[in-house]
Amino acid sequence: MSTTPNIISLSRENTVSFREKLVTLLDDYKTLDAYRSQDIQHSVTKSVSDFFQSDMLLIEAELNHEGIAVIDVPEINELDAADDALLVVGLFLGLFKEFANPNINPIDLMPFTLHEAAHSDSEKLDNAGFGEIRPDAKLGFHNDGLIKENTVSIPKYIGLVNLFIGYENPGNFYWVKSSSISLDSFAELFSEAEQKSAVVQLTPSVFKHTDGSFEKYGIDTIKTSLIGKNEYGELRLFLNGSVNADKNSESTVQFFNYLKNKIQESEEKVIVPQKERRIIFIKNTSGFHARDIFESPFPDLDLSRVFVRSMDSNVEKYIPF
Repeated sequence: MSTTPNIISLSRENTVSFREKLVTLLDDYKTLDAYRSQDIQHSVTKSVSDFFQSDMLLIEAELNHEGIAVIDVPEINELDAADDALLVVGLFLGLFKEFANPNINPIDLMPFTLHEAAHSDSEKLDNAGFGEIRPDAKLGFHNDGLIKENTVSIPKYIGLVNLFIGYENPGNFYWVKSSSISLDSFAELFSEAEQKSAVVQLTPSVFKHTDGSFEKYGIDTIKTSLIGKNEYGELRLFLNGSVNADKNSESTVQFFNYLKNKIQESEEKVIVPQKERRIIFIKNTSGFHARDIFESPFPDLDLSRVFVRSMDSNVEKYIPF
C-alpha cells in the first residue's frame, strides 16, 4: 500500500531567526559560492543545529524508520531569488551535514551540485548523450553509486531540494525500501544468470558552466555485478544507469529489467509530491528512488528547473558476487 511520509515543516519564526544569523555569517556573499568555504559550512551547520534541534531529531527518526525524511522550508516573502536560494541551500546543507559528510563536486569544489535546466538546453543535452537527465525525461527506480577507480561504493545518504520548478504538474518523487522486496530471491535468480557481471551505462553526472556549456565528469560505463554485498555481508543491488543489449547478454538485460520492474511493482511505495523548497533526504543504502516526468511547462519561460543535490562521502563498500 502506497503511503505519504510525515512532512516536517520548519517554523517560520526559527527560519527568520536563522536567516538573520545567516546574513552575518555570509557577510558580503550573494551567491552560493559562499558555501565552498569550510569555515562558512561549519558556522552554518552550527546555526542550523541551534535553531532546529528538535527538527533534526525528527529527521533522524524518519531516516532510521522509513529511510526518507521530507522537510518543508517556509517562504519569507521579502527575500529576492538570490537571498532565498542562499537561505534554502544553507538550511539544506546544515541539516544534511548533521548526519552526512557531503561529497565534494570535483568541478567547482562545492559540497553539492547545483543543477539548472532550461528548455533551450534540451537539444544540446540530447546531442551530447545526456537526454536522460532532462526534467521531461522519466527517471526510473535506482540507487546512487559513487565510482572511484572503477570501484563501486554506495553513499549512505542522498539529499536534494528544488529551488525552482517551472511546471504546472511536477509529479511525484518515489521511495521504495529494500525491506519491502525480497533481495534473497533476486540473489537466487542471479546465480542462474549467464553472466555475473553487467556492463552498466552509468547515469551521467553533468555540470553546467555559467557560459551555458555542459561538462560531464566521471566514467561512462562500469563492469560490475548487479547484486553484491556490503562489508557486513548484507545484500545490495547496484541499479544506476542502464544495461543495454549492445554490451550485455540477453539474459543479463532481462535480469536487469526484472529487478527494476519488481521495485516498480512494489505496493509499499512512499509518494512525495515534488514542490519548491521541499528538502528530501534518503538513506540510499536502504532503498531505491524515482521521480515522475515534469509536465505542463510554464508558458514563455525558458528556465525549467533549478535544484541542489548532495551525496554522502560516507559509503558502504559494494562487493560484487
